[in-house]
Amino acid sequence: MVNLNQPVRITTTRVLLVAGVGMLMLLHKQAQHHASLPQHPHVFSAQHGPDHIRRPPAPPVTMPPRVVEKVVERPVVVERVVEKVVERVVERPVETPAPTAQIPLPERRAAIEAWAKGEKQQWTRLEAIGVADRHAQSPALCIDGFHDEPMCVPPFLQVRQPWRVWIVECHPSKGWRFNQLIHQGFDAHPALDRTYDRSQAHALVWIPTCMNDFSVDDWTKSECAKLAVLDESDNVGHWPQVRNTHFGLYFKRSWVHKKNGTHKVHHDVPHDLQHVDVRAARKDPHLHEICEGNGVHCKHHGHRAWKNRDHPDRGQYFAPLPYAVWDNYTHGLQLGSERDLRVVSTIRSSLKRQPARTRVVEFLKSILYEDMQLSEDEAVVGDTGGHRKTLDNSYFGLMRRAQIVVTCNPSFWDGDFRLFEALSSGALVFTDELHTPVPYPLVDGVHLVVYDHADRNDLERKLRYYLARPEEAARVAANGLAHVLRHHRAVSRVDYVLRSLADKWQAHPEDDHGRWPRPPLRKAPYSETGFSIRASLDHELHALEFPPDPKRPLVG
Repeated sequence: MVNLNQPVRITTTRVLLVAGVGMLMLLHKQAQHHASLPQHPHVFSAQHGPDHIRRPPAPPVTMPPRVVEKVVERPVVVERVVEKVVERVVERPVETPAPTAQIPLPERRAAIEAWAKGEKQQWTRLEAIGVADRHAQSPALCIDGFHDEPMCVPPFLQVRQPWRVWIVECHPSKGWRFNQLIHQGFDAHPALDRTYDRSQAHALVWIPTCMNDFSVDDWTKSECAKLAVLDESDNVGHWPQVRNTHFGLYFKRSWVHKKNGTHKVHHDVPHDLQHVDVRAARKDPHLHEICEGNGVHCKHHGHRAWKNRDHPDRGQYFAPLPYAVWDNYTHGLQLGSERDLRVVSTIRSSLKRQPARTRVVEFLKSILYEDMQLSEDEAVVGDTGGHRKTLDNSYFGLMRRAQIVVTCNPSFWDGDFRLFEALSSGALVFTDELHTPVPYPLVDGVHLVVYDHADRNDLERKLRYYLARPEEAARVAANGLAHVLRHHRAVSRVDYVLRSLADKWQAHPEDDHGRWPRPPLRKAPYSETGFSIRASLDHELHALEFPPDPKRPLVG
């Protein structure tokens, strides 16, 4: 029979046994505690988009501090050691994860239906879309919501491996807004590191409008193969510094050739392709193919962008470059604030320089002031003299007070800052067609409203429709704001530039010229790149059937 009163001799084996028993009891206690915690809703990952979900990370398992005790000669009972370890575990607090504002997936359908009926507040609408999370981390963009609750939208970024980027230094007084936009995107991208050593960079970036005296004459062929040219100029030509050399990829903001707000057809056909029926080419079933230069490229979209043709023999390839939302545009924006102006349009009219915009201004004055009998306290039309480099009340302030903001593309080129400035205001945006392809395209009736700048009746019936349906107008406006914050910020546009550059390198390795170093390989191919969208009519902004189809998706 074993004598329980007899002291136990301390040995190495028994000490290890005691430690093992203490560890098992510790883990068992913590497992019971976590099982008792409430379940948290799913969180959408900023990197994987709304179709892939992940759970919030569990708090780390915290172990008690290691106890180093002086060895004593008196005997120690095993039960006392176990009791001492358990006592220390109970005293140590356990951290719980912060709550999230994201609506769980099973409730999204009900939330969207309630949203459509006007039963949800605006920030809840954005959460129902699946892009808003008030606890999202940087580079999410947060704006003020209801009851001092911020609404944060993380951007969807595809470039996740580390890139080193070298940027040509810009002149401080040239190309100010676009230069600030691009630099903001590079600074905010979590995967990018700016380097000042050209030889160690994965990509080299030049913005011609802010440094027009730059030259690549002393560059090696491998350095030219890494070059991304970000050309925001209004003309449809190319900068002479790279006219006779190869480069990584040339991004062109003024992608199409227009006159009086209409895309030129007969006069923009190249001299060697006079036999191409450009009007018929618009209905060509092969329009969605990716164009690779020569005559086939012109047949695909020659009536829009023939001057941006590829030249494979020179190693020159081109991609569209739309503008984006500058993060500063949302500073001070208050979701749910009163919008006491029914319509606002601050576009400048000039019959010679901007005939299309001049027509729209005259249409609006006639429709709003004469036909609808709105006062100037209810609708503002015309240039207010506002400063677009700062958030002043005569421009951004008016748009934030508006239910509907009407803008119009320039008459002789496509795309401007005004469209994204308007979308960032939270109002319902009216604009004319945009034929520059855009990644993650905007959709008529889902994110904004598209009208015909040459048709007064079209503009009037769409204005009357949405003014009579304020809840539907607010729904489209909220969806447009969420979409641009998700896919069209400065950091989004930089991500598009880099993934398009990587796509070009993969498609044309013959033009690498020993390019080194190379960015980390990506297992899955990039999507929504310059090569994949530049000949796609689906990535242009066209007017769809009106009135909107009631089955048209309300989220996107």
